[in-house]
Amino acid sequence: MKNQFLISDSEKSRILSLHESHKNHHGTSLLNEAPGGITEIPSDTTGYNSGDNLKIYSRDANASNTYKLKVSFSFLSKKPTIEDFDLDDDELYMKVKLPYGTGNSVEKALKAAPLWRYGVKYRMIEGSWNESDRVVLTIDTSSDEGKDIVLKALNGDRYITVLDEGKTTVELIKV
Repeated sequence: MKNQFLISDSEKSRILSLHESHKNHHGTSLLNEAPGGITEIPSDTTGYNSGDNLKIYSRDANASNTYKLKVSFSFLSKKPTIEDFDLDDDELYMKVKLPYGTGNSVEKALKAAPLWRYGVKYRMIEGSWNESDRVVLTIDTSSDEGKDIVLKALNGDRYITVLDEGKTTVELIKV
């Protein structure tokens, strides 16, 4: 027999009002977020490419969360694709394949964005005449911005903004 919990109507109302008052900018309840219990990045924290996703893992913190990367440049009609992720001691590395013929436009947008404000650096990899360009985004995880991203990932936040500047947005979305 299953355990059943009886909740009074007043308790149900209190819980519903808590959910409504704790909505984030995406309209989802913050009460569904994992508790922010991890405040320091454990030394065993790793991240790796898991299919098209990024898996962040720490045995010491008993945390394992998977994220997809959403990269958008508002002026592109096709979406970039994710080729590689890695998280080592000092940086989160993301390699993104751009739609064919868009490398110059993307580089111009990245040059215009104040990436330093987000702790993000980029490097363009030029493709050949029949292959797309790539952009490698790196985040220094020892910086305040980088630590915040990794801590949010370890804590299981649903949406993590890596970069949101004008025409360029990079987010990690929990899967």
